[in-house]
Amino acid sequence: MKTIIKICAGIIIIFLTKIAFSQQDTILMKELQKPIINCEIVAINSQRIITSLTFYNQDSILKVLNAWEDYCGENEPILRMKILFDIKNKKDISVLFEKYMNNNYNLYTYYSQDYERRIIESEKINSKTIYTENSSYYNYVPLNGNYDAMTERFAKLLLKSKQKNSLSYLFCEFISGDFDKFNNDIYSEDYADNETVNNLYGKKYDHDYMYSLGSGVWLPQGQLANVFNPSFQLRLTVVSPKFFNNNFDVEASFSARIITNEASFNFKDEDSVYIASCDAGFNFGLNLVYEKEIGKKMYLRLFSGIAADWLSTNIKTPETSEKENNDASYYYITTYCVPFGTGIRRNIFHHNTIGIDLTYNFTPYNIDKELITDLNGDALTISLFYGF
Repeated sequence: MKTIIKICAGIIIIFLTKIAFSQQDTILMKELQKPIINCEIVAINSQRIITSLTFYNQDSILKVLNAWEDYCGENEPILRMKILFDIKNKKDISVLFEKYMNNNYNLYTYYSQDYERRIIESEKINSKTIYTENSSYYNYVPLNGNYDAMTERFAKLLLKSKQKNSLSYLFCEFISGDFDKFNNDIYSEDYADNETVNNLYGKKYDHDYMYSLGSGVWLPQGQLANVFNPSFQLRLTVVSPKFFNNNFDVEASFSARIITNEASFNFKDEDSVYIASCDAGFNFGLNLVYEKEIGKKMYLRLFSGIAADWLSTNIKTPETSEKENNDASYYYITTYCVPFGTGIRRNIFHHNTIGIDLTYNFTPYNIDKELITDLNGDALTISLFYGF
């Protein structure tokens, strides 16, 4: 009897175990057979539907865009298309324009920079590889794809009917891929009084003149390096903007440097030979400056001109040799030099700038006809600037 009971119990356990595993297998198979939904699939399907429609199917496109945004969150391609439809419907886009263009709006999303990078990468031979390796960064919208082509066509179509001094015109110009023209236009007279543009980019120059204070290092080269050590320099510049056009300015600069000597040097006047050292140098010059926008709020500077340069010696002139130091006059060695330089400026706080300059000066002090010296050579200057 006990044997029969054990056999029956074993059969029941095996039967129940089989049922349990069968149920788990069924549940597992159902889960495996469910369609996998993720942001990539939603983005791809949304683009497929949108690009099969035309700009006149606005309601349908906006419904798809909203569904895409609900699942994946707001992103650059979605906002790009929505702004274009707002322009089509003649809505005020100032808030969305600032949101799309302004990198300070959200620390993690810089939509206009994303789009600019997208267009630049699209022109590369290996654009397919770039997209494959960065598909999530591009919000699963392929480079050189139908979606980008559609928004570009839409922007160019809208551009024909918009006034040049409007935000709508600027946005369509940007989406059409003409970044150079866009960067020139934001500083043109057409947008000089546009509050949104000025808040985003600042005016290239707010006033008739732009002032900059700089500090840096004067680095003597060649024979000058045998006499002088690298020295601290302060520089003040005044710029008169738009001398010829938006890209050319005239700049006046004054520099003062505190010089430390590696060695003494000789010079002579009509009657005497002196062994001197130097504690200060001064430079005043005029430069023609070419500036080109190279990025949002950033521009490259190239400049050259002519300058006068003085070295202050520790030798008193004969007329004042008996006077106290404060009342005496000292010899200055003078030359003319030709500076060449380049630099970068960036707009900050809407209307101020920061930047760096690298300047080369050929400084032949031996051309001074009154004080004859063997000093000759050139110098480099590296300066940091704050403009206001």
